[in-house]
Amino acid sequence: MAAFQTKKGEPVPEELAGAIQSDPRLKALWDIARPSCQARYATHIDDAKSLETRSRRVSSVLTMMAKTYGPKLRETV
Repeated sequence: MAAFQTKKGEPVPEELAGAIQSDPRLKALWDIARPSCQARYATHIDDAKSLETRSRRVSSVLTMMAKTYGPKLRETV
């Protein structure tokens, strides 16, 4: 998988990048997310030490993205 980055050019953890790239709706949500939010999401996951915590945080970030940007995505369609 090619390196996936935030709008600021920061690397996105593999777990999050894989989830985003595997689902067109998540990719669309990611694309409309603010650069600061993308960076915060990536850091939140990257700071986790255990695989279990990283997995939980990926799920949490995806839920946050859907709640925050889902309505905006529907407005643009």
